Amino acid sequence: MTTNENALTHPTPSEATAVNEIPKVIPRADIYEDDKSFLLFLDLPGVPTEDLSVSIDDGQITVEGMRPSFEEDIPIASEFRSVRYVRSFRVPRGLDSDKVSGELKNGVLRLSLQKPEQLRPKQIEVKVG
Repeated sequence: MTTNENALTHPTPSEATAVNEIPKVIPRADIYEDDKSFLLFLDLPGVPTEDLSVSIDDGQITVEGMRPSFEEDIPIASEFRSVRYVRSFRVPRGLDSDKVSGELKNGVLRLSLQKPEQLRPKQIEVKVG
C-alpha cells in the first residue's frame, strides 16, 4: 500500500485478508463473593445480546460474545473491527444452572451465580457443658 501523508488510506485486497481475521479477546472481569452468591462482571463493549452466549458445563462457566464491525460500505480507513470475546471460569461443582442470572447493560455483563446450600457458610451452635 502506498502512503500519502495528506490522504486517507485503506488496505489493498492482499492486505485486507489479514485485516479481516476476527481477533479473539479475553474480556476484563471483576469477581465478588458473598455468603449466598458469586457475582461476575465482564467488560463486553459493543456486544449485542443476540451475539452473547453464557454456558455452564462440567464445573466451568463460559462467556462468548461477538462485537460486530460496521459494514455500511467499504471504508476508506477502518480500525474498528469485529472482536470475539471468550472467557471461562471454574465454578463449584453442584452449581444449579437454573439459579444463574445475567444482565447486559452499557457493555458490561453482570452474572449472578447462586451458591449451592452445601457451599454456604453455616452457623454452628456451641453448647455450654
